[in-house]
Amino acid sequence: SDRWGTKSGIFTPEPILVNAFKAYLYIEKAPEFTDLAIDDVSIVPHVKDCSNLVTNGDLELGTVEGWQNSDPSAEVLSGGGYGDSDYAMIQKNRPYSSYGISQELDTDCVEAGQLYDVRAKVKLLSSGGSTLSCDPNVVWGENGCPFASIVTYTPEGGNTR
Repeated sequence: SDRWGTKSGIFTPEPILVNAFKAYLYIEKAPEFTDLAIDDVSIVPHVKDCSNLVTNGDLELGTVEGWQNSDPSAEVLSGGGYGDSDYAMIQKNRPYSSYGISQELDTDCVEAGQLYDVRAKVKLLSSGGSTLSCDPNVVWGENGCPFASIVTYTPEGGNTR
């Protein structure tokens, strides 16, 4: 099969790494008695791109990389994106209206006093796949439209919307 996963991250080297005589990259912890294949491995200096606080917002990676979701899980919708887009994300069988999709924003790129334009193409579908309409004047109701909010968390665990 051609099902490759991606492992990625960003780190700041601690002095112990900077001053090490030798250092190794380990890719490990696969289940016992399974084969582990790797390819296209790199460690390159990170250049911060603050042009968009959202990662993979157009879903054109063909994955849900960068996105978190409430249960049930979200998945890639192939061939069903907005306009000419090949991909979108769909979260099916949501038992609660509060179940949604989120992404941690890169707060290193947030500038005080800067205005940000937030946009998202949203589509409601029935369990059978038919497109549904909603009333943009209704929130938390039978015919209500989804809405977006920015939630912030403090180190003590509090949050605000």
